[in-house]
Amino acid sequence: MSLYGARMAERRQEESSRPHALDIYERICEDTAEELDRPEGSLVYSGLFAGFTIGLSALAVALTTASLTPEVQSTAFVAALLYPIGYVAVIIGRSQFFTENTLYPVMLSLRRKEFLNRTGRLWGIVFVTNLVGAFLFAMLAVTTGALDQSVQNELTSNGVKYTEGAFIDTFWSAVLTGFLLATVAWLVEGCDTVTGRVAVIWSLTFFVSLASLDHCIATTVTAFSALLDGELALGSLLGWLAPAVLGNVLGGVLIVASINYGQVREED
Repeated sequence: MSLYGARMAERRQEESSRPHALDIYERICEDTAEELDRPEGSLVYSGLFAGFTIGLSALAVALTTASLTPEVQSTAFVAALLYPIGYVAVIIGRSQFFTENTLYPVMLSLRRKEFLNRTGRLWGIVFVTNLVGAFLFAMLAVTTGALDQSVQNELTSNGVKYTEGAFIDTFWSAVLTGFLLATVAWLVEGCDTVTGRVAVIWSLTFFVSLASLDHCIATTVTAFSALLDGELALGSLLGWLAPAVLGNVLGGVLIVASINYGQVREED
């Protein structure tokens, strides 16, 4: 066989090992069925871990901004490059993260409607525990001496800044975030290596920070920081959180889950 023929054969072999959309869907359904059967106690601790750990993303942005000159435009870019660290820890650690669950149980429920009730149970537990975990991280960050005052100030000011948008602006920003995070969840299932999964997570969640998009859990870490510091009223926080949740769910469920199910529905 010629060198060219050998290279083409190798390329065909690589392409054949690339998972089909139906393969990814099957992986999602298998993983989700296991997660939905987990005891409530396990889901609670997993959700708490995710909510607390996603605070690393908010901390990375605050540390970068406090360490570099805020007025320099590249500072925001560097901060966005470091922002995905929390998502990597949460997703690779297989903890329960609300925006991931706008894809996984929904995809399974589209196949088998009897999973709808368990999906609602999962959503409720994970959303509440994610928020509690985020609040605990904010408490550690701004009510103790764990962080330098300049870093605490950045967390607080970011919390005020990120929750200032109008209802409709926050909603559409959150739709984009929901789309990105559900896409991450889909693509991660198509990766067979940790390196590939990290690359997917890092490259897509980078845009969440760079575009200052709204995430109902990650952004809430800074919002809780501002609340605890007295810079943000509870009513303002809740007024921001409502469209953020709605947008994240819409972006994940209607854009990613329904469309991706559509491409495998006839073959399922």
